[in-house]
Amino acid sequence: MIYVSIILSLLYAGLMLWLLYGIKKLPKTKNNFAPPEKSFSVCIPYRNEAENLTALAESISRLNYPTEKFEVLLINDNSQDNSVKLTQKLTEKFRHINWRLLESKAEKSGKKQALNLGITTAKYDYILQTDADCVLPQDWLHYYNTGFIKQGTKLLAGPVAYAFPKSFFEHFQHLDFLSLQAATCGGFGNKKPFLLNAANMGFKKSAFLQVGGYQDNQDIASGDDIFLLEKMQKNKQPIGYLFNAQSAVKTQPPQTWKALFWQRVRWASKTSAYQKFLPKSIGILIFLVHSFLVISFFGAIFFLTKPITFLILFFIKLNLDFIVLYTAAKFFEQENSLRKFIGVAALHPFFNTAVSVKALFGGYTWKERNFKK
Repeated sequence: MIYVSIILSLLYAGLMLWLLYGIKKLPKTKNNFAPPEKSFSVCIPYRNEAENLTALAESISRLNYPTEKFEVLLINDNSQDNSVKLTQKLTEKFRHINWRLLESKAEKSGKKQALNLGITTAKYDYILQTDADCVLPQDWLHYYNTGFIKQGTKLLAGPVAYAFPKSFFEHFQHLDFLSLQAATCGGFGNKKPFLLNAANMGFKKSAFLQVGGYQDNQDIASGDDIFLLEKMQKNKQPIGYLFNAQSAVKTQPPQTWKALFWQRVRWASKTSAYQKFLPKSIGILIFLVHSFLVISFFGAIFFLTKPITFLILFFIKLNLDFIVLYTAAKFFEQENSLRKFIGVAALHPFFNTAVSVKALFGGYTWKERNFKK
């Protein structure tokens, strides 16, 4: 067991150092914006988002970009609350924005079908995508306009952030989410991107259609971002990243432990459908590290294994995680969010192991829909 702990420690250390190198290597996106040249279709699917749509619409109304150069497509995905009526009121309130209200009738895995409706209906070739529970930065369109011009990419991603945490629960999910942002930046910095977030991404419609869009993964509720990334990579389309905290989209975190658990199960469930070796191997390594920590912890408690077996991996992981998370927190100017790092680090392996087991052997619930493996 000690040898297993050492091997996992070395593999995990290699991964963390590789990610850290990528973050350090990723070029900073500057704020010297190019003149508004690109026109954008912003596609936003929504389902039962009445409590979030007002903040989203207000942030869209404040976008600092010529209104004749973008449209906003709000695609209703069978909402059962007051969302549809609210979107009608909001579009009336902010009439200076070119809104388009669409209805998606797909029932099974609605988000991809809703997005596909928006993308195929879009007026412009540059598609931007975000979620209905997000707030957009004022210069969001300027970042994408400049990024597409200067980087010459067909797919462009950006950072996503939570608000500064207060309770332990908020600290836990904040640091867990921050680890995903760090992994995203590390992958892009090493020119081996394997993660991005659909809450802040853009692509050329022509490239989307060329690579087949969401074909072959329509029945998987999540993963519209990762699967598109893999298809772009397979077809050798240029990909870039907006490495500037001011380009970050703010999103709403889950409000309960139960909601957080189901969200992470949904995210983890798509891992088996990845086509590339890198994200699969990273997912397997993270699962092995977390599950071994849980097993060795209880093994030490019940005198089945030596405590050193648990301690070797735990303390190596603890220190490396702190370095990577501090680097990511510094990027978002939220260094103080690591105040409860030790407590979060102690709970994290148990939570992630439970998520992984559920994702492997069971289904999940999302937006009042049930999905099976």
